[in-house]
Amino acid sequence: RLGFKALIEAACHMEGIPCPSISASITDWVRAGFSTSSLSGILGTAANKIMLGAYQNVPSAARVLAKKLTANDFKTHTGYRLSGDAVLEKIGSGGELKHGTLEESSFTFSVDTYGKLIAVTRQQWMNDDLGAFTQIPLRIGRGAGQALESAFWTLVLANTGTFFGSTNVNYISGAATALGLAAMDTALKTMREMVDDQSQPILVTPKYLVVPPALEGEARRLFVSDQFVATGVG
Repeated sequence: RLGFKALIEAACHMEGIPCPSISASITDWVRAGFSTSSLSGILGTAANKIMLGAYQNVPSAARVLAKKLTANDFKTHTGYRLSGDAVLEKIGSGGELKHGTLEESSFTFSVDTYGKLIAVTRQQWMNDDLGAFTQIPLRIGRGAGQALESAFWTLVLANTGTFFGSTNVNYISGAATALGLAAMDTALKTMREMVDDQSQPILVTPKYLVVPPALEGEARRLFVSDQFVATGVG
């Protein structure tokens, strides 16, 4: 465990700068640390690694299910999906190839900035332990992961009835859709029968079942068989 004073002392030794005495005030230690050019790099590198690790450790459905898009600014951007009739057809004896079609559909998206300011208190500096240094990056990294999940599911739920709707044949509702074997059969059948804009099967294999915590146990039982051990004399 490397405390703040030890970190500042290491930075001073690296650059040959006199280090404050053990009895020096916390202000002297901070002033000495930030008089070096290496302390900010040490702090920044370590904090970034801690934050990234905490962010990646947050279980994420968004990073698995969503496609990542990029933008150079915060304006509303237009994305495009390519579609059309590209199914190959048998070539006749004359060698004639039929023309296919290419079409596009568009959608809009934009990006935004998320952040939060967390200060290190004088007491945390005075205590000179890793709590002030490691806990803040950990909380920020985890908070970033939670913010991503919240934004993703807010968007998904907001599209119920629009993108996810009976018109697009990707939404089923009613008592018969309560999670269970029958509902799973209905969901699989619905997805397997989905077609594209050319009435061709989309041929997508269902891979993920996403459920809220209240249904996790039931979801596991659909895919993992319970084992029963017989005891006693037969």
